[in-house]
Parts: sequence; structure tokens; C-alpha cells
Amino acid sequence: MDSSTSLVCNLGLLDTLSDDSVQEILESYSAFCAATGALLNGSGDLSVGPDFISHVHVLCKHGLHSLVRDHFLQSLEVVFEKNGASRFWRHFDVYNNITALGKNGSAIDGDQVQQVLCKALEEICLEKQYQEKCVLILVHALLSYKESVADGKHSLDKERIHLVSKYQLMVSSVLMAALPRHFPGMHLIHPSSPHPLPNKPNFGITISYCLSYLSFNGTFFACSASIFQPMVYVFHCLLG
Repeated sequence: MDSSTSLVCNLGLLDTLSDDSVQEILESYSAFCAATGALLNGSGDLSVGPDFISHVHVLCKHGLHSLVRDHFLQSLEVVFEKNGASRFWRHFDVYNNITALGKNGSAIDGDQVQQVLCKALEEICLEKQYQEKCVLILVHALLSYKESVADGKHSLDKERIHLVSKYQLMVSSVLMAALPRHFPGMHLIHPSSPHPLPNKPNFGITISYCLSYLSFNGTFFACSASIFQPMVYVFHCLLG
């Protein structure tokens, strides 16, 4: 069910509610949206978590679980696009005309590119690690509500896997959508059967390998078969 359909279905519940319940939903949803924004833009500050969980519980009490998930994931996508993907690719703006650099005889400094790449990776990994903590807070909020109204334990792993999977798909999609036009030769390679980098890769190919692994699970390891000595080209912190 997409977010628009989910919203219509959830709003349809309002017809069956009392005026007091409608007012409670409106106030809780407004507070939930504000808490979501504060949490996702908190730059490492998770102190809003308890209030966030409380608002989630109120909305879940009225059957608005999917509305909670949809709004949270949509907000997460907006924040990741701004604080993650856009910032990541801006690090490479200086290389936006590789062809012209080659014609002018300007060599690309491999050490400098390595430094730029490492800085970009560090920033986006930190952003994603924080967002994953936020996702787990939502998981805890949803599960703690279910446990409070039903006998027995609900599967934390099932809820976590569902939301984390949707988040990882969003990360991959946003990164690909934000890919600058000056990166040629994009292709995807699954880490279960990695191929070595070419002996003399150009800058676009090198970054292509990096981006390839943004879309899959993997582990960090050093690669010396490129202009980077060494270069990390599998991103466990991004989709691990």
C-alpha cells in the first residue's frame, strides 16, 4: 500500500471516532511530526525519543500504525537526501569535468582523491548510523505499543527487518537519483563475487565501483589495484 492510499484509509477512520478522539489524534499527529523532525535533525541528540514514542503510542491506539511508518520514512528520505546524498556528491564537484582536465594535461592527484573520498564516506556513514538509530527508536515504539495491548511478545526482528530493509532501499535509491551527470560508466557489482578494479581506472570508473557497493551489503577492506593506495570500496557502514 503506497503512502497516499495509506493516508486515505487512515483518515477514513475519523468518521468512526468521537470528537474527543479526533482532537486527540490531531494533537498527537502534530506533535509526532514535530518530534520526528526534531529527532531526525537532532545531529546525534536522541533526547526527544521518549516524547516521540509517546506520540507513536497514541496514534497506534487509534489504528494509525501505517500513517506513522509512512510519515517517518518520508521524513527520513528528505533528511537523507539533504544531509547524506547531496553532501556526499558535492565533495566531488571539483572533478565535474574530467575530460577537460585530461585535455589540459592536468593530472588527477590520487592521494587527493583518496582524501576527498574518505572524508565523504566518513560524513555519510555517520549520518546513516544516526538515522539507523532513529529507525530503531521507531521499531521500539511500535513494538512496545503492541506488547502493551496484547499477550505475549511480538517479533522485534520482524519489525526491525521490515523497516531497516525499506530504509536501505531508500538510501540506495536516493544515492542513485542524486548521482551527478559527470560520473560515467555506472554499473552494479554484487559483493558476493567482487571483481578487481582495472589496473588503470579513470576517476569515473573508480567512483563507479564505490557507488556500486552502496547498493549492497558488504564489509570494509583495502584495495590496492587502483589509483588509491589503499581505497575502501565496500561500504558496510552504509548498508551493513
